[in-house]
Amino acid sequence: LTSEKFLNKEKVKSIFIPTCIIHGELDQIIPIQEGLELYENSGAVDKDILVIPGADHNDLMIRGHGQYFDKIEEFIKKNSS
Repeated sequence: LTSEKFLNKEKVKSIFIPTCIIHGELDQIIPIQEGLELYENSGAVDKDILVIPGADHNDLMIRGHGQYFDKIEEFIKKNSS
């Protein structure tokens, strides 16, 4: 599966709500460059990205345990008022 099939880079331009992207540095299913492009193309003013070093597509929580959960907690607290 590639993101081109789903046109994500175009669709994300029309998303204006707060957005958080968490991506594995070594992801071979969706390459890191595509995650960075999603972030750059996002229409959201309030957006954040976390790249987990050494992580692939399926081990984000394991490789980046502290960073991963801290980022989610920070995002929820910031955007739930």
